[in-house]
Amino acid sequence: MDSWRYRANVNVEIIVSHEFTVLPTLIQRTRDNNCEWSLAKIEMTKARVRYQQQQQQQRQQQQQQQQLQQQQLTS
Repeated sequence: MDSWRYRANVNVEIIVSHEFTVLPTLIQRTRDNNCEWSLAKIEMTKARVRYQQQQQQQRQQQQQQQQLQQQQLTS
């Protein structure tokens, strides 16, 4: 029987035959894992954006402090 392997997740490996005699529960588990992975990717993206925004705010604050110091030195 010919079959191919489909890696849905690190923990789940599903063997699917060419006749597609797969249990619906396996298919549903694959969909659930894909949904969880999609949600995890969204959360990682949100976290990355928050981190970048924090870094940008810190840089702006540092620039403002430097400008104030320069103004105080020149005045």
